[in-house]
Amino acid sequence: MYEPDWDKVANANDPEIPGSLSNSFIVRGTGKWGGCQDVQSKLGEYGICRFTRWDPRPPFWSFLYDTHLTKHQVLAVLGPSKDRNQVTVE
Repeated sequence: MYEPDWDKVANANDPEIPGSLSNSFIVRGTGKWGGCQDVQSKLGEYGICRFTRWDPRPPFWSFLYDTHLTKHQVLAVLGPSKDRNQVTVE
């Protein structure tokens, strides 16, 4: 299982932050529903994934993601799934 290098992802596991969902992103990718579930399974520990939908139709999907992480940290948490599912974070 992929584990990000937390020395390079500063403050992603900071115990003072996790209760605060101060950042909201649109996460987009491909890979049909399995790709979306792969991405959400990695991000769910750090925030809330919601309003998943086809974008505009399969195999492309998107969802809203509320988290305490920065955009850079979100991409680091995804690791190889980012490239495999062609994920973008806006």
